[in-house]
Amino acid sequence: MHGWRKRFRGRNWSESEIAPLAAFTLPLILCLSLLVLLVNFENRRYRQEVRAQLTDDLSSHRGRMESEINKTMYVTRSLGAYVAVNPNPDQATFHALSAEILRSKAHIRNLGLGPDNIIRYLHPLRGNEAALGLDFTKNREQWPSVERMMRLQKTIITGPVNLVQGGRAFVARTPIYIGEGSNRRYWGLVSVVIDADSLIHAAGLRDSEKTHIALRGTDGQGPRGEVFWGSPDVFERDPVILDVQLPTGTWQIGAIPSGGWQAQSPDLGMIWIVGSAGSLLLSTGLYLWVFRQRKRYLALRKISEQAEAANRAKSEFLANMSHEIRTPLNATLGFADILNEEMTDPTHRQYLDAIRRNGRSLLNLLNDILDVSRIEAGKLEISPADCDWRLILEEMGNVFMFMIRQKSLVWKVEHQKDLPVYIRTDEHRLRQILLNLVGNAVKFTQHGGVTVLASGYRKEDGSWTMRFAVQDTGPGIARAQRARIFEAFVQDQTMRRERQEGTGLGLTISSRLAHLLGGHIELESEPGRGSTFSLVLEDVHAGRGGSAGPAEAGAVAARGFTGQRILIVDDNEDNRTLVQHFLKKEDLSLQEAANGQEALDVCANWKPDLILLDLHMPVLDGYAMLEAIQEDGQYQDLQDIPVLLFTADAMEENILRMKTYDTAGILTKPLSRQGLIDALQRVLQPV
Repeated sequence: MHGWRKRFRGRNWSESEIAPLAAFTLPLILCLSLLVLLVNFENRRYRQEVRAQLTDDLSSHRGRMESEINKTMYVTRSLGAYVAVNPNPDQATFHALSAEILRSKAHIRNLGLGPDNIIRYLHPLRGNEAALGLDFTKNREQWPSVERMMRLQKTIITGPVNLVQGGRAFVARTPIYIGEGSNRRYWGLVSVVIDADSLIHAAGLRDSEKTHIALRGTDGQGPRGEVFWGSPDVFERDPVILDVQLPTGTWQIGAIPSGGWQAQSPDLGMIWIVGSAGSLLLSTGLYLWVFRQRKRYLALRKISEQAEAANRAKSEFLANMSHEIRTPLNATLGFADILNEEMTDPTHRQYLDAIRRNGRSLLNLLNDILDVSRIEAGKLEISPADCDWRLILEEMGNVFMFMIRQKSLVWKVEHQKDLPVYIRTDEHRLRQILLNLVGNAVKFTQHGGVTVLASGYRKEDGSWTMRFAVQDTGPGIARAQRARIFEAFVQDQTMRRERQEGTGLGLTISSRLAHLLGGHIELESEPGRGSTFSLVLEDVHAGRGGSAGPAEAGAVAARGFTGQRILIVDDNEDNRTLVQHFLKKEDLSLQEAANGQEALDVCANWKPDLILLDLHMPVLDGYAMLEAIQEDGQYQDLQDIPVLLFTADAMEENILRMKTYDTAGILTKPLSRQGLIDALQRVLQPV
């Protein structure tokens, strides 16, 4: 057997008598097999192409229909706005406004006003006399939609419905409220009868000859509604279906090819003829096709690998940048804070303030870049917890009070009385958003004041919609700039001309954080009169509180140390010296180590009560030291010593790695003296 295989492999088949037959037969079999696969592929491709083309055409019809509906709603909005201000309009004024609206050619047959849900105003009156005096509360067919409109407080498009004046049409009803605050009440409604044929014609549904189209979703019920235009069979034959967005609810537009879904591609006959007649040519062509596909796949894989490598390089660069900038910045800001306490010369303090201010600006820029990177990579985590939003608003005033007093601005915080004390959200991210919004308001306002207004309402499911509005009397934002103001590194051009500081990342981060919290940011602004940025949080649940209050925290901070031993482990001598200066006035015994191995050697003769540990060090880094303490038996007596990590590495994946170790906490450089002391007290003097 082995000898036969050897002879078979060693034979020169190019000289064999059967080589021509093999050269013909094998490619023929291969080509016929590939031809069958190609036929199946062509059938799938053709059906996908037909469906994609039909989807594109249907999207165009859907877009035109939504545009016409929005135009119709837009031109009638002025009537509701007028009535909200003038709740007792005379008939002449109503007819004048209605005539102007009808001249907009917005598919409107007639308009009516129904104070207390009874049609008292109607234009044009001729031909519609039967609708005048219509009491919706007594009309069984139309009352459910009116009741739904009142419950949702939104525009409802119903129909097509049978009109009391005859015929069928769509009816858009919009609620009107008058008064403000606690005096706000329901006045009635605006009823707009929309001509169905005009709307469908404007959407181009009648112009499609190669497609059968149908609409369903009466009363905006989407797939649950009935078919009101076209054949119901369309929705039974695997149609392409798209949603048509209404002010409230949806319609569904479905379409199939006029000849049905053709099972086979029209090119199959040619494929079979060419494949059967030119098997060798086709097999060569198939070989080239497979070769090109493989080449394309390899090219895409190479691009994907390059993209992954670039992403890894970006993450490594950001991690290194964060570490390398935070490490010297920790010493710079720390020693600047120490000098600020000890320096008395006004000129020198002015220079020192410039160092501290610019150092913090660099730190804020670094944090903003890291936040944007985390959000784009989907690695920024939201940690909901019960928080007292009122304390956050009070904190805003404390943070910016110096700038507010420096500019002589009026600072106000107002909130609705019936709001829950605690809400369940990510307190840190909520604070970050409000700091950005309030900071911008204070920075760009030179005269007048800044007001923070908290409001909201409780929904039927028990959750709340919360709104935190930051109003200022600054220069305002031009309409042309509003669309781009939330983009990264974008600032209003007026602000740039005034040389205002900032990177243009604050609103970008705030907007994306708002979406992660389940909300959004709204902007209202008028040049010369100020701006209002509103953080709107949807589906917020009331919390029960339970977090430590300021009094408890102060109790911990007020307690002093009693000679505890602390080992400072950091390869950067400046950072070790800084910690020594931070703690020199405290009743603590301090020792230093430049790496993990040196720290373990110190612990052999001097057991500390707490280890303050950096992670990136030569010889033995912080991770290796933690693993040695937890796993190596010779360091078993060190396992009960709390370890407080302090690191310049702020990347999310590295923070998650740190949390896998059993430590007492994580401090991110640059450190502040009070922040360090508070952290030590929490560990050494737990309540």
